[in-house]
Amino acid sequence: MRRLAFLLAVLSAAMTAAAATAAPAPKATGDYGYSYGGVQRHLVFNAIQSTTVTCGTFWNVTGVTAFTFHVTGDPPSTVYTHNASLTQNGQSVGGSGGYAGTPPNTWVVNPGSTVIGNALELTWNYVTPPTLVAPTQYIMTMHGTVAASGALTGTWSQTGGAAGTFTSTGLATATAIYCGKGTAYYSDEDGAWYFMNVKAVSVAGNTAWYAAQIVASNLGFENLATNYLFVKVVDNGEPGIGSDVTSGELMTESGALAAVAAHLTPSASAIINEGNIQVH
Repeated sequence: MRRLAFLLAVLSAAMTAAAATAAPAPKATGDYGYSYGGVQRHLVFNAIQSTTVTCGTFWNVTGVTAFTFHVTGDPPSTVYTHNASLTQNGQSVGGSGGYAGTPPNTWVVNPGSTVIGNALELTWNYVTPPTLVAPTQYIMTMHGTVAASGALTGTWSQTGGAAGTFTSTGLATATAIYCGKGTAYYSDEDGAWYFMNVKAVSVAGNTAWYAAQIVASNLGFENLATNYLFVKVVDNGEPGIGSDVTSGELMTESGALAAVAAHLTPSASAIINEGNIQVH
């Protein structure tokens, strides 16, 4: 019995020491007010960076070097491979490419092309040859999905009625975003409110980004496709009033998770005028 008691005491001491030395998870907390659009608003939240709850993936498609197109109705072996040089800034995709076959062509990606979550939406215009540029500008529209392996597949259609499927050469790169947990509650002087579960958090220095799902409200937001609030907060020291910054934007789940991973800035921003934000 003495030996057992001694071992239990040693184990308890070891567990206590481990708990005392374990670094706390990065987090952001706040209970603050701010004015936006002439309305006084209030947000209280705790957002903890965690690997135990919900995670998402941010895909970077710059590793894709070519797209191979199959035209509906053609034999399976008849394909057209276009080289591609893609660029990416957050969720926005750009770049150029071309086809070395007969006749050869070149093209550029149009503004508004995106990769959000695992969904690629890409449009591009031909810039050569003249037959594909004038008098009608031919436009290619691609709807793709990034698989867990990073490979892209999807469908395409083109001005003039041609359509089919495509695959990619080269892989998109998965960037695992921080997982998260916590809650947030919004209310304003007009009586609107919504309650949220935090799903993803990223903390860097004095700045934190988090995505929270609206699960209850008096506005019906929980039933919308854009039922996620993407928030960025900046802790500029004490006191927080007049210096700490908050910004937010309602988004879809995939958009909000990708925005956290890419450390984007929401569309609406304000300096807090009451309370405090802590990033630590």
